[in-house]
Amino acid sequence: MSLYEMLLAATFGPQARESLPTPFTRDDLDPRQRRVLAAIAASDAAWAYGNLWLTLSDHGIEAGFDRGEFTQAFGDATGEDKRALILRPRQAPAAVDAAHAVGREEWLDTPFVFLNRWTKGIESAIPEDPDDFPSEVMSAARVIAQPLMALVVRHQLVGSYSWAFYPQLDGPAAAETVFAELGYTLLPPDLTRIDDEPAPVTSGGDDQREAGEEEGAGARQRECVPFTELTPSLRADLDAFVECLAEGGWSEVRQSYAFAKGMADGGGSGGVTPLALGRRFGTALHAEVGFHVERAVDGDDGGLMAYLGLVLDEQGGETYGARLAWHDARPLFAALAGINVSGSVVDALEPLTDLACFSRL
Repeated sequence: MSLYEMLLAATFGPQARESLPTPFTRDDLDPRQRRVLAAIAASDAAWAYGNLWLTLSDHGIEAGFDRGEFTQAFGDATGEDKRALILRPRQAPAAVDAAHAVGREEWLDTPFVFLNRWTKGIESAIPEDPDDFPSEVMSAARVIAQPLMALVVRHQLVGSYSWAFYPQLDGPAAAETVFAELGYTLLPPDLTRIDDEPAPVTSGGDDQREAGEEEGAGARQRECVPFTELTPSLRADLDAFVECLAEGGWSEVRQSYAFAKGMADGGGSGGVTPLALGRRFGTALHAEVGFHVERAVDGDDGGLMAYLGLVLDEQGGETYGARLAWHDARPLFAALAGINVSGSVVDALEPLTDLACFSRL
């Protein structure tokens, strides 16, 4: 939702709303506005949160109808072929860990289905009882789906996509039959690049799993990590971050990195975050991004987590922030180094959307 909130604020700000009729239709929108609303129409994640209607209304978007009507009004009308990627959590080690963390080992072979387009026929083909999917069930499913989305789906379903999980079906084969009959092209598993999944930086083992069960997968407190405790792979990512941003003309990045290393060389045991910070100033946007590494407070064996904290400040406008995690560091850092700071927030974010997983900063 943090990504959608940023994009809505950037494309449906006060000036944009003044230029639109009331009410407006898809034909009244510019291409960027159409793409943002089409992505929301296609995203199950966006519709799973109760504040979506309020967010749409705050930006002058008619919110008095259901998702089907919203999709008919603002969904993707390009006629793109329907594609489906059907996965089991067992196929991705990070999803297996997530299933254990939320106590849903019975879902390891449940089909999680990712679609580039949602069609109304799905509900009738796979009947559901809402009582079987209370909020705690959906929360657990989102935790398990996240590593699948982060590590697999973005390689196949470029742009917007929807997802759902079907514990009522008898495994992936049943899901394949249903979605093939609905006219979807099934993406073969050998194209999902599951074996590209990076190994965890460190393993928290049972301590991490127990903390996830007691507190929730995202509820653990975190602390920053000293430079001296970074793994070789994280030091390589940090070096690449500094190199890419410095070559891209970002200021302060080498100096902040030298400060973090100097603190470590001085014998200090405390962590400095971010370990490197870059700033870039444009005619329309001021950008700031930091390289952060934190540790879940689960004892000395807690896992290390690296992410970028990105802040975009519109001149005379709004400020937007997001947390970016990555699958492959260098392509993201190279794209980030060259972002357009002379246009809109949408222009700046566009080259990053397929290279990073966005969450609230």
